[in-house]
Amino acid sequence: YIMLCKYTDDLDPIISFDFETDGDYEDIITYRGNDKVKTGFSVANGCLNLNWTTSETVDNRLQLPAFEISTSQYEYAEIIMKHDISVSGQNSDTIRMYMKGTFGDGSELKYNESYAIKPTIAQTSNGEFKRYVLPFTRTSNGTSLDGATITSIRIDPTNNPGTYSVDSIRFVPYYVQYEPLD
Repeated sequence: YIMLCKYTDDLDPIISFDFETDGDYEDIITYRGNDKVKTGFSVANGCLNLNWTTSETVDNRLQLPAFEISTSQYEYAEIIMKHDISVSGQNSDTIRMYMKGTFGDGSELKYNESYAIKPTIAQTSNGEFKRYVLPFTRTSNGTSLDGATITSIRIDPTNNPGTYSVDSIRFVPYYVQYEPLD
């Protein structure tokens, strides 16, 4: 479900969160567990930052503002972030993206673990920003998202304590993957 790729920056995203202004969360609501909080979160230096130093088992999540996007037109979510998971012995983690809206057949799409997109990421990005492209084609349980209309997205950038800096969140119609040159 996850692809690391590069593409030209001339794509026209329908929705983009770039965190260019210090202190501007761009209407994204930050949560720890079920509580709306800013503790541990900041927007500075062009990034939404999360410093999760506790071992408590609560989700840290980002609730994006309301919008509407068709998966038949915009097929990918892109998250550019760097991260360092601080749990000893933890080799990987997952980004979890939950969606609300309607499936292509008109049935309701709810925030639900079964319908999330959950790519695995490495324990650390080694201090570098990585581009994670999440296709809106199928959920992690294999449910098709073809023709779905998404009206709300929640992103859990991690399951474990650590430091995370999200450079941008964008929704794009396609991506171009380049092969590395020797």
